[in-house]
Amino acid sequence: MASVSANQEAPIPNQDIEEIKRLLWGSDIKYDIFRRWTQGILFSDDEPTALTQLEGGPCAVIAPLQAFLLKNAMFSQNINGNWREINGEQRQMLLCQTLAEMLSLVSSSDTAYLVQYQPNCTPNDVEHHHSPTSVNDHSTQSGEGDVTPAQVLESSPLTNCNQNPKTSVDYQSVHTMDNANDQLSKDIQCPNDIAEEFNNGSSPKKKCLSHEEFHLRLRCRKCSSKEEILNQLKLHVSELYDEYGVLLVLYSLILTKGIEQIKNEVGDPCEALIDGTHGYGSQSLVNLLITGKAVSNVWDNDKDLSGLKLHGITKKATIGFLTLLEHLRYCEEKSLVITESPEAEARRIFSNFDTEGRGFISCDHLQDLMGALNLVAETEYVKIMQDKLDPEQLGIVTLSSFMDEFFPHEGQSDVVNRFPVMHYNGLGRSCPEGKVRYITGEATILDMPEVQILTDTSPIKTCLMTKWPTIELKWQDNLIPSLN
Repeated sequence: MASVSANQEAPIPNQDIEEIKRLLWGSDIKYDIFRRWTQGILFSDDEPTALTQLEGGPCAVIAPLQAFLLKNAMFSQNINGNWREINGEQRQMLLCQTLAEMLSLVSSSDTAYLVQYQPNCTPNDVEHHHSPTSVNDHSTQSGEGDVTPAQVLESSPLTNCNQNPKTSVDYQSVHTMDNANDQLSKDIQCPNDIAEEFNNGSSPKKKCLSHEEFHLRLRCRKCSSKEEILNQLKLHVSELYDEYGVLLVLYSLILTKGIEQIKNEVGDPCEALIDGTHGYGSQSLVNLLITGKAVSNVWDNDKDLSGLKLHGITKKATIGFLTLLEHLRYCEEKSLVITESPEAEARRIFSNFDTEGRGFISCDHLQDLMGALNLVAETEYVKIMQDKLDPEQLGIVTLSSFMDEFFPHEGQSDVVNRFPVMHYNGLGRSCPEGKVRYITGEATILDMPEVQILTDTSPIKTCLMTKWPTIELKWQDNLIPSLN
C-alpha cells in the first residue's frame, strides 16, 4: 500500500471503508443500530472522570475506555490532589494519554492512524471519490507506481473541505442529501445538550447522518511515533466530543490494529464485531480494546480441540475482565485476564470440577484436578493423596482438606483481605437519581467456610464472586449498583 505522510490528512480508501463496514457491522447496517452508536465522548456533570452513555450498544468501547481512564487517573503521577476533582484541562490531558495508550496497545509498532470526521464535506463532493490504495497493510514505503493518499488528497474534491482543527465543540447542522429531497437538512444535536437531557434521566432520540454519508466524510491521519500520537490527539481531541466521537475512537483502533490482523485473530471472520440485531459489541471487540488482541476467547493461551486451534489471551492485561457469564458457566476467565494468586487459581479450578458448588468433588476427579494445577498427578501418588484426603472412604474430597494439604499457607501471605470497591454505570437511567456517578463501597474477603450461605445474590456480588468466592460487600448508603 502507499504510505500516508506524517501529519497528512487524507481520505480513507473506499476498499478500507468497505472492509471496516463488513468487519464491524456485517453485510447490513441497520439505521437504528448505527444511530445508537453515534455519540461523542461525553463526561458526566456529576463525576469529572466518568463517561456517560446515551443508549445501549457502545459500552463495548466506552467501558474499556472508562477502565483505562480510571487506571490512569488513580495511579498517574501527573495528577495532584484528589483525582475525582480534576479540572477540565487535566481531564482532557488524561483522555489524550489514555487514548494514546490504547492505540499503542493494539499497534504492532509505534504507528497509529487517527480517524477524523469532516462535517463540511457534502456527499456531492465525495460520492465519486475512489482510491485503489489501502491503509490496511501498514506499509511504510511506496513504490514508484503507487498512488499515495497524499497524492489523492491533492486532486480530490475533499481538499475543499475545511481542514482547520476544531478548538471547541461546534453547534451546527449538517446538510445531507436525501433520495426524496436533495435539500433535506438533518439537524445534529449538540453533544452538551444531549448530555444535559441524558443526565435528567431521558434518552434522546437524536437525528444523525445515514451510515453512507458518515463514511464518506471520514479522513485519516498517520502518526509514526508515540509522541506524535499524543501530540495529534491533543490537537484534535475536541472533535471526539462531537456527535461521532465514539465511532472515531473505534475506527482509529481498527485501522491501527489492521483489518487483516483482526480477521486473523477473531474466531469467525464472518461474524461482525457489532451484533446486527441488538447492537452490542462482541467478545472479540472487548478483548481487542482491553488486551490488544481480537480473539474470541478469554482463556490462557491457545487450545487445540481435535486439530482446531482456538486462540486465547497470550499475555496478562492491565485491565481485568469479569462477567456474569462465568457464574452461569458460559465462559471462563483465567489468570492472564485477571490477576490471581495460586490459592485463588486452585479454588477456581476446583470449582470447575465442583459443578454444583457443594464444596467437594468426587475422588474420581482428583487426578484431573491435580493435573490441571500442575501438581504431581502420577497414579500412585494420587492414590496416596486420595487415602489421606478421604480417610473415611466416602468417595469425596472437600475443598478445605484439599487446600490445607496443598496450600497450607493460604491467608498468611500479603494478599489484601479488605479493599475499597467502586462501581461505574454510564447509563443515567440505571443510576440513582439519573446521575452518572461512582458508587463506592468496601469489600472484605472472608475465609472459605465448609458450607457457604449466600445472603446477597445481587448481580454485582455474583459477578465479583467469580474472582473472590467469599467476598462480602458494603456499599455506601446501601446503594447496590445495577449492572444493566
